[in-house]
Amino acid sequence: MYRGMIIDKRFETTLNDEDRRAVAKELQQTLVQLIDLALQSKQMHWTVVGAGFRPLHLHLDELVSDLRAWSDDVAERITAIGVAPVGTASRIVDESGVPNAPVFFVHDEDCAHLMVERLLFVANGLRERLGRIEPMDVSSHDLLTGILTGMEKHAWMLRASTLRRHAAGKKPTIGSGASIPGPSGNGALTGREPTAPIPQPHLGGDIN
Repeated sequence: MYRGMIIDKRFETTLNDEDRRAVAKELQQTLVQLIDLALQSKQMHWTVVGAGFRPLHLHLDELVSDLRAWSDDVAERITAIGVAPVGTASRIVDESGVPNAPVFFVHDEDCAHLMVERLLFVANGLRERLGRIEPMDVSSHDLLTGILTGMEKHAWMLRASTLRRHAAGKKPTIGSGASIPGPSGNGALTGREPTAPIPQPHLGGDIN
């Protein structure tokens, strides 16, 4: 639950007190979600497994780096309008609302799907806040717009990494054989990769 924030009048700003409180509330909610998402992304970075391990492992580190930078920008914007930001573990637990990431090893496709879900969960909330913030503070609005753009870019890249295995909008089903039309419309990318015959060991002697 959101807790009221105190304005420090030593920090002068062009916003009136009512707008400062309202904007700080929206930015604080964004802050705890960005910190939470960075922690969850790092967790998935450690526990992803599968054939796509390496590119996803590296991408998640890039996502963590962006989330940490964005959270720092948001915290400093809260400070700039004269309110102390709060990024403690207890506040994140109480206020984030982002679904928890699994704490076990996760296959690469499932990992990408789970991260897209969480990115879009936060992005949807961010888009709603933009409408409330814009009439009060164009600077905070511009900051959050840039963050939203970056989050949706990461969601696209993660989703694109799984499109060869399942149709858009569906969770991955291993070995489903589902197909997606190819770029030309004449071929298809199938959900099941072609498999070469597995060589059998030669046990000695000729087989007629």
